[in-house]
Amino acid sequence: MTLPKSPPNPHPPKSKQFKDLRERWLDSEFQAEWHFAQVSNTEYLGDALPMAWPNLGPDLFSAFLGCELEFGEETSWSTPILEDWKQASELNFSPDNLYWRKLLEMTDTFLEMGQGKFYTGLTD
Repeated sequence: MTLPKSPPNPHPPKSKQFKDLRERWLDSEFQAEWHFAQVSNTEYLGDALPMAWPNLGPDLFSAFLGCELEFGEETSWSTPILEDWKQASELNFSPDNLYWRKLLEMTDTFLEMGQGKFYTGLTD
């Protein structure tokens, strides 16, 4: 069980200007700081544990296979790249994929910032 802390802890992320939502979503340090602020302002009761995970949205696996992500305020979605299911065998994962590399970077940032403060989970 979790509850908002009262009074809240003052751990806001550093104020930063972003040119667009994509830049905000892909800023590893900002994302880790934002999640740390959330964890810091939550009371963990019973068997609840402070945990945060890097999150680029629900269609991340599609992005690993080549789809572009569009970013909204609270979620993202992928832009389809298949015009015909016969093309599905052409999809390949590359460890050089932008989103794969970004997820690894974000995970490292969360692990570093979370030491002794929160557990870093796996993205969904």
